Amino acid sequence: MLSTLSVELLQEIGNELGKIDQQRLRAVAKDVGLAINPLFFSSLTLKTNELRLESSVDMLTLLASRKTGWSCYARSLNITVWHSRSQPAQMDGQKSEKEDVRKRLDLSDDAMGSLLASALGSMTNICSVSWWASNSDPAWQRAPFLGFLASRSLAGGPPLAHR
Repeated sequence: MLSTLSVELLQEIGNELGKIDQQRLRAVAKDVGLAINPLFFSSLTLKTNELRLESSVDMLTLLASRKTGWSCYARSLNITVWHSRSQPAQMDGQKSEKEDVRKRLDLSDDAMGSLLASALGSMTNICSVSWWASNSDPAWQRAPFLGFLASRSLAGGPPLAHR
């Protein structure tokens, strides 16, 4: 029955849903997933204080490989420090903090910076970036973020909206 609806109508339905409900709807059928994917993968949050966690490194590796919907569809990027006192932030579709294995990986700053730069470079449709930068951000994070912003501004891609 859902497969008889147009992609545009399915996207309108999906646009009215929250991320959790979009995730459930995506699971219903491949055709529905094709219509919902651009909505589900439209935004991504990177938590700078958790980038060395195994789950975040896995996510950055997946982004760098361009084998995820965020590489194709992400239009909004939120770069923030996440405080544990608040409700856990998630990259849309990721496991909750309780489910996540909180294992920190011992990768060099150069390796992390390179991985972060590759992951950011895979997201070619980003139009909006919100970055909560601070003086305490390590250079291996700052350089890829600034490089990404500079390359998007100069590459003739969609103009970035900075917040």
